[in-house]
Amino acid sequence: MQGEWTGELAGPDVWVTCRELIPASSVFAFLAEHREALFPAGMFADMYPSRNGRPSMPPQILAAAVTLQALHGLSDIETVQELRCDLRWKAACGLGLYDTAFDSSLLAYFRRRLSRSADPQRIFTAVRAVVAETGVLKGKTRRALDSTVLDDAVATQDTVTQIIAAIRRVAREVPGADALLAREHRLFFKPAPLTTAVAGGFSLDDFAIDTTAGQVTCPAGHTVPLTAPSGINLQRRAVFEQLCAGCELRERCTKAKRGRVLTIRPHHDQQTAARHMAATDPDWQAAYRRWRPPVERAVAWLVAGGNRRLRYRGTIANNTWIHTRAAALNLRTLINLGLTRTNGRWNLPTPA
Repeated sequence: MQGEWTGELAGPDVWVTCRELIPASSVFAFLAEHREALFPAGMFADMYPSRNGRPSMPPQILAAAVTLQALHGLSDIETVQELRCDLRWKAACGLGLYDTAFDSSLLAYFRRRLSRSADPQRIFTAVRAVVAETGVLKGKTRRALDSTVLDDAVATQDTVTQIIAAIRRVAREVPGADALLAREHRLFFKPAPLTTAVAGGFSLDDFAIDTTAGQVTCPAGHTVPLTAPSGINLQRRAVFEQLCAGCELRERCTKAKRGRVLTIRPHHDQQTAARHMAATDPDWQAAYRRWRPPVERAVAWLVAGGNRRLRYRGTIANNTWIHTRAAALNLRTLINLGLTRTNGRWNLPTPA
């Protein structure tokens, strides 16, 4: 069942007695002051439908704890240690000075309930509601991250959105690209430059590749069919081996003894169009220069502190975690921008 506060703390209330020791502009102080407003009890009611069993730790406390855990990239054991020994953590979660009720099983239990619930991203949604209420997504200045997941980042936008996804390898597909394009969003991504088998020789773009007709024509005019998609990556191949024998352009094309073989990946057409646009479109180039730095900075925030690796087993658990970390980072950004709560509303100072 969902636990309720009885008003009894183990020792003095840390936030009341140690308030002056905790930086006012920190996430700790913010959660201590506004935890109940950000994570109201009713927000988690569906996660605790039964009245049977022993009372659980109130979900507002657990939500604050996992938010801080995601922000600092800590394990359950490390989080429990902070909750028992660090005054800032105790204040943020509304604990008493001598409170040692937290253990790692409580955190694991709450995350499991959260991941299996109808809305496993509710912590992220709560922070995004703050983002929307403060108006930072309106106009041309987006001062806080709305999401680190491409599809979620534009799910609530009414206008066509330009998204930049900088990828390091031309072979890698852009997650969610097809869904975004289907909703008429413009997708920006800059593939890595193509390599050539021979210095200064022919690259993939020097071949006429028709994925619809299933054929490829080389710079010398030889045409071969594409094989059917195969393997885990569903790659197709164009085999020129026999046609390379005696070809006058061979020295500019390949060093392979048997001749040239092209590997065509599933998103070849999309990547080719992106390379062409990046090289020839001034508007694209200006937009990329404008938006790449904040995107790169957002990715750097997300993976900082050892958070590039997955924390848990299973897609659902890790999806919940990455949304919680995005929420924590967004909350920290909003607090740094001066987030306050006045008359029941979230507010940010008006930019100069």
